[in-house]
Amino acid sequence: DSFLLRKTDVYASQALRMFRLFRMLRIDSRFDFALCLLDDVLIEQRAILGTAAFVGATIWLVASSLYYLLERRNTDMIYCGAAPDYCGEEGAIDTSLCTFDEYGFVDCSAAGCPPTDEYPEPCYSLFRSIPMASYLTLLNLFGEYPMISNHSPLGMAFGTVVALIAVAFFGIPASIIGSGFEDIIARR
Repeated sequence: DSFLLRKTDVYASQALRMFRLFRMLRIDSRFDFALCLLDDVLIEQRAILGTAAFVGATIWLVASSLYYLLERRNTDMIYCGAAPDYCGEEGAIDTSLCTFDEYGFVDCSAAGCPPTDEYPEPCYSLFRSIPMASYLTLLNLFGEYPMISNHSPLGMAFGTVVALIAVAFFGIPASIIGSGFEDIIARR
């Protein structure tokens, strides 16, 4: 990496490359007009964008709730990443043998991974609660589908609906900002 420090683990030139970021952060006069224009658009359209953010949060909460209802008892959505060594490898645990209690907690004793004092819940459902379902729902709203092959058929169908809603929803703020640019440029 450098001539002076050839046989060391120090990457001197990579540390110097960080200074390139300061050059990118500098605002040139050619970008000043565009940034002021964007600022004017965001200030002028803040009420409508706030409404769109509220609708987006509502869509996220409703979709998370429906994902929770559809996937909370799916044994394919049980994650055993925190399982101790006595349970075996992560992929070696047969989660189809795990059971759910009335509160949604997972018991994988039949799969060879019983709870202990140190690990009271070595395996858990990724859709155990609505807040836990909200993470995967947010990923789905942004266009990612982690572990979609492990979803139930109803969960896969709902994932398709979430994708269609997400495309429509993300078009709304873009059109609001585009309309704001058009209005401000027409006034100038």
